[in-house]
Amino acid sequence: TLVELSAQLALAFNHNDDAEALLERALASRIATFGPEHRAVADTQRGLAAVASRQGRLKEAERLIKASRSLDERVMGRDHPDVAAALLLEAEARRDRGALKEARRAWRRARDLTQRQLGAEHPAMGDVWWEEALLAISEGAPEQATEPLHRAAELEERQLAINLAVGSERQKLAFMRNVVRTTQLILALHLRESPDDERAARLALTTALRRKGRALEALTQGHGALRRRLDPTARALLRELGRARERYAAQALVGPREDPRGHQRRLKDLAARLTSLERELSQRSALYRSQAAPVTLPRVAAALPPGGALVEFVAFRPPLVEPRQEGDARPRWGERRYAVYVLHADGALRWVELSGDAASINAAAARFRAALLRCSGRQRGAAPFTGAAAPTGPCAQPERNLQEVRRLGQELYRRVWAPVEPLLGEASHVVVAPEGDLHGVPLDALTTPAGQFLIERRAMSVVTTGRDLLGGAQGSTAPPLIIADPDYDLAPEGGAPTRGAWRRLPGTGAEWRAVARHMPRAAVRTRSAATEQAFKRVRAPGILHVATHGFFLAEEGGDAAASDDGLGSAAALLRSGLVFAGANRGGDGQDDGVLTALELASVDLWGTQLVVLSACQTGLGDVRHGQGVHGLRRALVQAGAQSQLISLWQVDDDATQRLMGEVYARLAEGRGRAAALRGAQLKMLGEGPYQHPYYWAGFVLVGQWGPLRGLELSP
Repeated sequence: TLVELSAQLALAFNHNDDAEALLERALASRIATFGPEHRAVADTQRGLAAVASRQGRLKEAERLIKASRSLDERVMGRDHPDVAAALLLEAEARRDRGALKEARRAWRRARDLTQRQLGAEHPAMGDVWWEEALLAISEGAPEQATEPLHRAAELEERQLAINLAVGSERQKLAFMRNVVRTTQLILALHLRESPDDERAARLALTTALRRKGRALEALTQGHGALRRRLDPTARALLRELGRARERYAAQALVGPREDPRGHQRRLKDLAARLTSLERELSQRSALYRSQAAPVTLPRVAAALPPGGALVEFVAFRPPLVEPRQEGDARPRWGERRYAVYVLHADGALRWVELSGDAASINAAAARFRAALLRCSGRQRGAAPFTGAAAPTGPCAQPERNLQEVRRLGQELYRRVWAPVEPLLGEASHVVVAPEGDLHGVPLDALTTPAGQFLIERRAMSVVTTGRDLLGGAQGSTAPPLIIADPDYDLAPEGGAPTRGAWRRLPGTGAEWRAVARHMPRAAVRTRSAATEQAFKRVRAPGILHVATHGFFLAEEGGDAAASDDGLGSAAALLRSGLVFAGANRGGDGQDDGVLTALELASVDLWGTQLVVLSACQTGLGDVRHGQGVHGLRRALVQAGAQSQLISLWQVDDDATQRLMGEVYARLAEGRGRAAALRGAQLKMLGEGPYQHPYYWAGFVLVGQWGPLRGLELSP
């Protein structure tokens, strides 16, 4: 078993030769231990077939699959579900080499056998519908692929709540890999095979909205914020629902090997119990009902402001379905691409695939961002772990740099925003959900063909995914809390003071005093009181303003965005966070002065109307295509915050103080959150010292954009 697990790991990293050697070793061991007629031998043969297929040895792959099916039929009978799984692999192998009639025959037998033995609602049927869709595309009938993909997506959606609520991180991510595969095919079916089919488009956007960021949510949430707000009876029901999901997941994991009919019956009974508990909990709690409601395009459209539009960027890799010849070891998926779906408040849907692959667009985004950061003022302290240079003083050659920023901003505008403009029509407010490397780019600072910055033409706000428009918590009206200017050298009682890498931020002292003037009821925690524990004890203040260092550690060994599976893990949430008092002395993991995004996701910010992280690069995180940003941005959504004002780079100290003062002044006047930020940025853009977008575009508002409600703010 350990050898096979190692082989699977090698396959995941495309180390095919290593995987083959390990599987050959496992096959020899299993034959020696159990004999050649054991079901475990068939499993290993299928693993070897996968390696052979990747290496272009198509005949050998098909031979191994047939051998494994024959062994399954001899050992377990022709009607066993494992035989159906082998038949699906045969269908795939035959489709791969262009023998479509033979592939269709194998697929029909697999479909009939799976339905008869396991039932139409069994998770294994997802693979059946997936293969039917690929067959339809290969046969030149992509319009016939939409329905099976819809069935596969609905089956997976029902399983998501179960599989992502229980089990280890590894199990959750293993399940999500299959989900990512289906998502990629659904997007590619629409954008590449049926670009004029609105039914395929609606399936594609619905699937993207439901799944972006789901793996991260499963790793962080655990219903913690929800549980705290349920009455005792509802909490007991939620616990029982969790146990029922565990039992269902365990039964599904065991599989149908020994007793297919009994397995089907037990899953059906457990599913009925899940449905009963979910119905009872929904009747008991309106909060649970809103959280559990399915994501649909009409619901998302209704959550947009009147005349508004959602711009949802997606990344996808089209499958290569053309027949292969013996020796053809090309990848099964094409280069990653970007596309955009625009959903209007009236329900109208438009879409476009961006020109060029994602790598070239990411490169253009990187050039633009690098130009912005070449103008760096008195920075708010560089995170010491990143190796960033010390503050460099005023912008060198500002006019020349501004020309470069405008030129590169116009190039990126042509690549990512010009194709979107015709789809927006008369939309008065645009809500953007970026993807991939576009999360780190201030779209407001792109340059239009007329020479304006985009902020001068469009009112925009940002969400991590359009799904975040649904089911938001009711706004908290508790007094605001300010945590600022921590004493990073704070030593434990009786301990010696220490000196570490985190430097004091002198501008944060002036900033919190200026901000506090707008919030007369705010509690303030500064210097020795600005601790990690003070943050963790937060209970949904109306506003939370934090002025301190933030950090983001790039993934070791390369670009996280290059991940093929589109998945992250809890480890990614340990690479971004905030720094508090005592960080230079270290300490235990509960109060070491460093709050990671993983910890932040468990803090109670349910209904906090605005979180301001006035720190360096708090908006960044480990970018994973299809999963949004693994960092503080997504963690704050998970903690329950309605909106967040966060930074994209090491911000200028003086400019940050000015921006924050302007934002709060407008909030106190009753302006919306997005309008307050835009107004402050436009004012700075019109002022000589701050007209460069480095100074005014470094912060982005993520989440709800409307006015703050029920909070006492002073002009």
